[in-house]
Amino acid sequence: MTAKWTRVGANLRFVAFARGVAVMCAVAVAVIVLAGLAETLISLVAFLLVWGLLAVRLSLIGLYVTADSVRRRGVLATRTVPWSSVSEVSATQIAMKDGTSWSLASIPADAVARLQAASQGRVQDSADE
Repeated sequence: MTAKWTRVGANLRFVAFARGVAVMCAVAVAVIVLAGLAETLISLVAFLLVWGLLAVRLSLIGLYVTADSVRRRGVLATRTVPWSSVSEVSATQIAMKDGTSWSLASIPADAVARLQAASQGRVQDSADE
């Protein structure tokens, strides 16, 4: 059984915009198809479908957590790491034990607070190990 991912951070205005674009593209494609113009406007239908799928992908951008892992979902890539690989969760970044970090610059402050709360007890200093 897989754990449920909980979104803790995202630019909510951007997510709402991307979802709106996806809905509008779906509506436009439906109207074109129902009007019987799909054959003559095939390039527009293809453009709207691609644009709508990209908007759906953009609406999924953000930080997600489970009890075991933290996930950063971007436009082209998703990276998941276990909490044991995280050395610190600060107000500006998530620092990994391997020296890499994820910036939290575009994440709202309340979402960062939720992420820090989720990390409590899961992130241990290297001195504790």
